[in-house]
Amino acid sequence: MATEFTVILPDTPGSLARLGRALGDARVNIEAIMGIAREGEGFVRFVPGNVARARQALEATGFRHTTREILVVTVLDEPGALGEVALVMA
Repeated sequence: MATEFTVILPDTPGSLARLGRALGDARVNIEAIMGIAREGEGFVRFVPGNVARARQALEATGFRHTTREILVVTVLDEPGALGEVALVMA
């Protein structure tokens, strides 16, 4: 299992850069990331290489966040790989 962080940002220029800087300054490697914006807010979900450092960096810089445990599955980089994995998981 891995830990995924969800960070809520204002949907304004530079918000993601500030998050990236805070994590980079804390030497947190990002293993996976995705983001969306809706209704004036940005939602960034990421899996850090070091959970403790990520949590400490977010708390020290005041970023609102939540965490949850997730399953990470690595698939081959080829057409049809997602379908094959989903079939096994079904």
